[in-house]
Amino acid sequence: MINSVFYKDLQPAQLLEKITKCPVAYLPIGTLEWHGRHMPLGTDMIIPETVFAKVAEKFGGVVLPPLFLAPDIQQKINGKKFAGMEICGFEKDKPNQLFGNCYHISDKLFYKILNGILENLKRNGFKYLVAHGHGPSMNAFSKYKAKFKKKYGIECFTLFDLGFSEKDGIQTDHAANNETSLVMAINSKLVDIEKLNEDEIPVAIWGKDPRTSASIEIGDKLISSNLEEVVSNLAKIIELQEESQLPKIKFSNIKSLIDK
Repeated sequence: MINSVFYKDLQPAQLLEKITKCPVAYLPIGTLEWHGRHMPLGTDMIIPETVFAKVAEKFGGVVLPPLFLAPDIQQKINGKKFAGMEICGFEKDKPNQLFGNCYHISDKLFYKILNGILENLKRNGFKYLVAHGHGPSMNAFSKYKAKFKKKYGIECFTLFDLGFSEKDGIQTDHAANNETSLVMAINSKLVDIEKLNEDEIPVAIWGKDPRTSASIEIGDKLISSNLEEVVSNLAKIIELQEESQLPKIKFSNIKSLIDK
């Protein structure tokens, strides 16, 4: 029987055991968004999901399925909507559609989705939620942390709150040295640096040029150094429970739905 850290893989008793010992949920708040010609569109989900899995393996807790819908800056020109790097990556008032962008929702809808996630996490006994990924998503999530704690009793963090450096942490640029190195370390087959040579100016890349600075070694170092810091800080916040305190799953008034 597989003992996974991913919610989707767990049987009910396995999930109950993990939540009872360590009531922490990890939520990758990513996008399906252009990350240069050289990187996968799911970069903002791939990175935090991988890091969260490593944290959960070391400390405990459960990794939720990634949330790819996200808020971002938006602009409407001639009836056409643009968002995020479609605006930031081009001259003022001259946005371009970046093929593959498939994530933008309003701040209001993003809050409603998060609210629904928190409501269900409380129902299942989680007491902490760590979310990380897409920058605008993290900014919005951080605005709601106090509100969620008051409403659901769930304490919320980003990885920056738990020790990730905003300079040398995880996802501190956009498709540049940091994110490119991280994806290379996670799965180098997902990155093709040569694709960046198709443009004189790389499209929608913010940060240090990955063509001259990104590497698997940098990505590995970023993950390992930040991982130890986060696990240490989680241990200061959360007291893990003993296995002997595990409850039993019991039901009443069961109706048989099995064909005989």
